[in-house]
Amino acid sequence: MGTLLRTLALGIAFSATISGCGTGAEDTDIDSLPIVTEDDKADTTGSQLVWVRPSSFPVYCFAPPCATKQVAEVNTGEARLIYKYDWRALKLTSTELVTAEANHFNMMLRGRYNTVKVSGQNMTVLQISRASMKVSTTTDDNPEKDGFYLTKEAVCGKQPCPVVQAELVNKTAAPELWNTVDLSRLGLSTSAEASLLAEMKDKTGQVYVSQSTTPTGNKQISQAFRSIKSPTLK
Repeated sequence: MGTLLRTLALGIAFSATISGCGTGAEDTDIDSLPIVTEDDKADTTGSQLVWVRPSSFPVYCFAPPCATKQVAEVNTGEARLIYKYDWRALKLTSTELVTAEANHFNMMLRGRYNTVKVSGQNMTVLQISRASMKVSTTTDDNPEKDGFYLTKEAVCGKQPCPVVQAELVNKTAAPELWNTVDLSRLGLSTSAEASLLAEMKDKTGQVYVSQSTTPTGNKQISQAFRSIKSPTLK
């Protein structure tokens, strides 16, 4: 996956200017698509819900219609080129939408793939049902190597209790029980770290994290993701 994405991103920067990639001539109205839902029975796309991490690598092309973004499906090793995001299900204001588009590579996104016709060609749209913003600006995750999890309260029968229960996303696997959670890499203040840990232990499961393995074999949280509508950690 990494080789594919880097090949697309490197060495052809001049092409974006001369191809007219992203011009209005190739624009398609995504309002023609049904708004995405997380209800599988009501879904019309035929696509499974998937969590992805957008890449910060720029996408260049030789001739329109052009993909404008690239995403990595976490925990699967799969990559996709995306023509556009469809944010409508999140009901963002115009200002929030501009901010989301500008910061998409700092997010973990959930949605379904759909297809639109652009200049006679099928192009992939990611219809977003959830968007979570990364917490730390001092470190980052690695979608090619890290494990990505939903965290929530761990059911405890007797002491000592696990700190959190963690479930891999995009995969069917038994939940993991973590007895310790190392948030030091995130570089948060003491109060912000405590607030984040409290959210990670919420029963409803609102925080997603990536976990990496250090050279010594220990596990660290490499990044955490909270809903884009969550208040700032203090």
